[in-house]
Amino acid sequence: MEDRTIERLTDLYDYWMPQVSDTTTYPIDCVFTADELETIDRYKPDFQNPVRELENYRGHRVIYRNVLIRQDTNLMGIEGRVLDMTLNIRPASSTMFTYFRMHVAKDGRYVTTVRYKPANNTVRIDRSHCGFPHDIVNVREFLVSPSNGVLKMRVILDRHSMELFINDGERAASSLIYTHDGAQAISFEADGDVLLDVEKYSLNL
Repeated sequence: MEDRTIERLTDLYDYWMPQVSDTTTYPIDCVFTADELETIDRYKPDFQNPVRELENYRGHRVIYRNVLIRQDTNLMGIEGRVLDMTLNIRPASSTMFTYFRMHVAKDGRYVTTVRYKPANNTVRIDRSHCGFPHDIVNVREFLVSPSNGVLKMRVILDRHSMELFINDGERAASSLIYTHDGAQAISFEADGDVLLDVEKYSLNL
C-alpha cells in the first residue's frame, strides 16, 4: 500500500472517526481518491484481522457445532473475559431469523451485547449496560455482508476490551468494556431459529 494512503487512513481512524457519531455514513470518499479506496479495499483484510502471534497464546479449546439457538442459551465452557472465539451464524431453516444476539461480560446486572440483524445486514455493539457511570457513545452499528447466508464473527476479549472481526477482516470494531472482572458469563439468543458454530480458546495473556 502507498505510504501516503496509509498516512491518510491512519489520520481518518485516529483523528476523524472518534468525532463521528455514525461511522456507517461517514463520507470516506471525501478523504480518499477512488484509486486509494480501491487500494484500501484490497488490503483491508490484512490490517483488520488479529495478529497471528495471538494464536501462540491460545489455551484450552471448546468447540460446538450446529447448536440450535432460540431463547437465551449458555453453553458449557463458553465463558470468560480473556479469550479468542469464532462464531458461524446461519439460519436453521428457510425462514430467516429476525436477530441473533451474543451477550458478553455478563452477570445479573451488567452486560455488553452484539446483535446481528440479517434483514438489513447490520451488526450492533451495545455497551449501554456495561456499568460506565458517564454519558458516552455506547452503541455502534455497521453494515456487514454474509456469505451464502453465513456470518463469521471473531471475538477477542481481553478483560476490559473487545475486538470484533467480521468475515475474516471485512469489517472490524473495538470497544472498551467497563464491567468488573467478575462478570464472566457469555450467552446467545435469537428471535427465530439459528444454527451456531462456536470455537473458543482461552488466552494465556
